[in-house]
Amino acid sequence: MHNLKEISFNKQGFTLAEVLVTLFIIGVIAAMSIPVAIKSTEKMEYVSALRKAHSVLSQSLYTIARNNGYPIGDYTFFNDENFMDEFAQVTNIIKKCQTTNECMGSDAETYQQMYTQLNGSPATDLTSGKTVITADGIMYTFAEPSGTFGLSESDIANRLGRIVVDINGSRAPNRYGRDTFFFYIVNGKGLVPAGHYAVNDCFVGSSGRTCAAKVIQESAMKY
Repeated sequence: MHNLKEISFNKQGFTLAEVLVTLFIIGVIAAMSIPVAIKSTEKMEYVSALRKAHSVLSQSLYTIARNNGYPIGDYTFFNDENFMDEFAQVTNIIKKCQTTNECMGSDAETYQQMYTQLNGSPATDLTSGKTVITADGIMYTFAEPSGTFGLSESDIANRLGRIVVDINGSRAPNRYGRDTFFFYIVNGKGLVPAGHYAVNDCFVGSSGRTCAAKVIQESAMKY
């Protein structure tokens, strides 16, 4: 029988070099995966905020029409003289401005420069108008019904106005198709997301003007 004192245990640990190599590999993997995870989370937040803005606008249109006794489907009341004022009355807002520049804390030229299209080009087609910021930080701006961003011929003929929605206010990225989207008010229909007639026009290399319908339809930002 062996004496316990005579038994030798061969114990071998990791060398410093091995530990450092392992930590390096872990660091590389983390550096590669964390930005992807953050971007994915941001996109999910953008989608959620856009869907909320869509719901708020739709419900507000219905409420305004009901409160004023307008016929169902008749949205001719929608104009820059009264809509944003009425929208502010039926929505929980924290700020109302006569111009977008005022709400953004910028002049007209700077306001234009703060935004870009999805493909990185300057967003030169933004127009300042009556604007409100709701308690959740979403900014809504009324604009004349310029542009035909993915609408059908019928909707183009019946459009009454355009609403620009920045789902996180003045915070970055201020980019079409990411945090900035377009909606139209169409007589007989109500709220129509830009791009509903051309959802395939929204992709990374596009302007991003028609992305609202695609994101709402897919409940995702797959670009």
